[in-house]
Parts: sequence; structure tokens; C-alpha cells
Amino acid sequence: MAVILSWRRNRNIAGLVGAAALTALSATASVAGPADTGQGGWYLRGEAGVVVLGSDTGYWHGPGAGDPRITFDLDYPLGPTAAAAFGYDWANGLRADVSFVLDANMSVTAKFRSASDGTTTGHTQTITTNVSAQALMANLFIEPLRMSGNDSPIQPFITGGLGIAHTQMGEWTRYNPSALLPGDVYRTFSGADAFGVAWTIGAGASIKPGDGPAVFDVTYRLSGYGNVSGGTTPTDNGNAPLEPFNFNLVTHTVTVGLRVPLG
Repeated sequence: MAVILSWRRNRNIAGLVGAAALTALSATASVAGPADTGQGGWYLRGEAGVVVLGSDTGYWHGPGAGDPRITFDLDYPLGPTAAAAFGYDWANGLRADVSFVLDANMSVTAKFRSASDGTTTGHTQTITTNVSAQALMANLFIEPLRMSGNDSPIQPFITGGLGIAHTQMGEWTRYNPSALLPGDVYRTFSGADAFGVAWTIGAGASIKPGDGPAVFDVTYRLSGYGNVSGGTTPTDNGNAPLEPFNFNLVTHTVTVGLRVPLG
């Protein structure tokens, strides 16, 4: 939590990390240089695909001092995802790049699972909202076949990365048909955004058709962006919750990409 709060206090850190990562790539490339065989050097990478919410548990705590904390089951909405990257391939089974990732809006529905006090009466609750995330990532790719000298046009790889995420939750609405007052059946609260630490792991395959320089990548990734949370400001005249709707944002993505050497 302390790390996340630190990123929130300094949003310009994303640009500094990106510049540092690019400097490190440049310095390493100037020392190592491309290998004598295979395809290497600087490249641009773009990809697009589908993102699926991987989180299954959310929370909120109502405004009353005696209200229990509610745990929700999340559905698994789909959304579009895209990324652009600049990197270096050492032509020996190792490559690295810096990418900007955009996971666009996913429409999330959360349904009541349990209450902290063990009660069920009066908790027929549903929460709806939209979430999205952007991340600046430093990524490493390892191609085992290529490392062993196999120059096949199809190269499986594993990948991992670390970076900075910006998460956003739009206005969120809690629906409780069993509320005592008609005005409390629907309660809507403000959205919010936050910065945090991002991570990703994945695997895929690179496909090089013919003798052209371009390479196609098919990739699966599991990514985490930290906590995503709504705001506490009600859009009506009601009271603010003790804890806004929130959950740990984890996603599954499947993408198809194009990697183009520079030079």
C-alpha cells in the first residue's frame, strides 16, 4: 500500500521510468550489439487483442457505523486492449522493450457474496461500473529454441515485465431492492483513478513468414495493475461510504502483434 501511495503522489514518475528504461536498452545494445546470425537490432512492436477481467472478488462498506463490509463476486467482462513498444533484439534468444499498454473500458457487474457479520437479509446488492487501465512496462522476452541455435520461423517465447499502472473506475452504482427507503434502492458514487505498480507474465510464439523482415507475435499475458477503486462522493444527497467499491485489478489478454525491425 505504501508503494501505491508513493506513485499516486508523483504521477510524473512514469515518464522518468520510461526514459531510464530506454537509456538502459540503448547502453546495453551498444555494448552487446546484434549477433552474427538471425534477426536482431532495434524494432517497433504493435499489438491488439482482447482483455478479460481475471479478478473475482470485490468489496464495499456502506456509510452506516453498523453496516457490515460486503464481499462481491465479479463477472468476467471483455474489452479491447492494445500496446505499442520500442525495443532491441540481440538475435540470440533475448529481446527487451518498453511498451505502453491500454486496456479499454470493461463493464463490471458485482453481485453479493457475503457480509462481514454473517447476515444475508437486506443484502441483495448488485454494483455496476466501468474500469480501465494504462501501463508503462519494461518487458523481457526469452526464446528457448533460438537460444539453442534453432533458427525456425516459429519461435515460442516466455515474457515478463514490470512497470507503472494508471487504473480508473467510472461512476459506480449500488442497487439494493431490499433497501428500507425508496431513495436508497439506487445509490451512485463518483469515479476515481490511481497509480500503482504493474506486473505481467506470459507466453506466446513469434512467426516469421517468408523472407520479409516483419515478425508476427501471438501472446497470452496475465497482468496485475494493483487496486482499482471508485470514489466516495455520492451523486445524490446521501452519505459517503466508509469504503468505496474496489478490487485488485488482474487481467488476462490475448493479442496478435506485428514486430518490424528498424534498419
